Amino acid sequence: MRNPKNLLHVVLPLTLLVLAGCPSKTKGDPSLPKTAPDKPAMVLPAGVFAIPGIDDAQQLAVGDQHACVIRAGGRVFCWGDNTTGGLGLPEKKIYDKPVEFPQAADAVQIAASTTTTCVRKKTGVVFCWSGNQGPATNEPLELKNQTMTKLKDARTIGVGPLHVCGALADGSVRCEEVPVMPQYTSIYSMPTEFTGVGDVVSLEVGFQFLCARLKGGEVRCMGTNRGGQTGNGADGEEKDPVSPKGASAMTPELFPKASSVCPGIELPACEQNLSGVTDLSLSPGGACAVIGADGAVACWGSFDYRGDDVLGIGENGFARVPVLLGGITGARAVATGLFHVCALTGDGGVSCFGKNDLGQLGDGTKTDRKTAGPVPQLTGMTQLGAGHSITCALHGTGSVVCWGTYREETEE
Repeated sequence: MRNPKNLLHVVLPLTLLVLAGCPSKTKGDPSLPKTAPDKPAMVLPAGVFAIPGIDDAQQLAVGDQHACVIRAGGRVFCWGDNTTGGLGLPEKKIYDKPVEFPQAADAVQIAASTTTTCVRKKTGVVFCWSGNQGPATNEPLELKNQTMTKLKDARTIGVGPLHVCGALADGSVRCEEVPVMPQYTSIYSMPTEFTGVGDVVSLEVGFQFLCARLKGGEVRCMGTNRGGQTGNGADGEEKDPVSPKGASAMTPELFPKASSVCPGIELPACEQNLSGVTDLSLSPGGACAVIGADGAVACWGSFDYRGDDVLGIGENGFARVPVLLGGITGARAVATGLFHVCALTGDGGVSCFGKNDLGQLGDGTKTDRKTAGPVPQLTGMTQLGAGHSITCALHGTGSVVCWGTYREETEE
């Protein structure tokens, strides 16, 4: 995810750029232990670090530069770069160790985006906290906490750079502006209520668009579509829910059993609707889904890095319909960063592809990949989350490991 002030310039169709228009460069990550605390030692590869003090995490959410977990008892802890206030704390610094956010107690679901984190509580209340760095880096953070009254009793929630959305029991989806930065939500708006979406299992929110995964394995997307975000091959804004087209395989021989695969490589040629979706994740300008019993991964929308197709989805990193990607089968879950994607495989391993200049692929190199490669030695993972250049995974023991970097530095 992104700082919304800069995000406004990075996710517009065909002009998706890195923050501030320059390649990111890190000064180096905090020194963190190489084994998960209070658990049998996990041998971690270079560039992968364990988060200290977390051994009972139940859910994981990753924002642009920060991450949070729900721990046993519904307590919420967050860590990472608080320069833009994503942790809801006043100091602009990296928090190496997780810090509890008491107002989020009794959480049953957590979601995060650029500088906003939200929880859905046992009571049905949706509570969010958000930060906004001023125009000058020496200005104090603007922090705000808010109960999202329109989302009370939502069945599931999703958080994007500028909007928080919830799926209601009547099959509709409602959205509210994030607690901070209404000046941007008024300029970069999207509809705040969608009817007839269906029986929503999970909800993901990008920049001015959102997608819902339905109980039957179908997907409905809505909002801006100038960059192919809704995956239906059209152009313009979709004010009503639409279905992404069935995934077309760039190399169909690799996916003979994948659900909803159209033969051939001519795009957009598929007239089926995407089905058999078991997981869904959105970046600011695009989406990826796990489809079929074989666990193939398909992506659509905008993932271009300065015109470079970093994911292998098509010319200039742009696809108006879902495209099956090489190198991944057997996926159970998918997580999208800004320019990278990781998938959780059946054995609890992780495979990633895309930009790797900051180590976000976890393979010990800084070499970009257009086909997926494994994060060495990782097994037993159960959940994934990805931000701008940070990726985290939740282990079955309740510990958490991450790779990449929290902080975005730019070269002049």
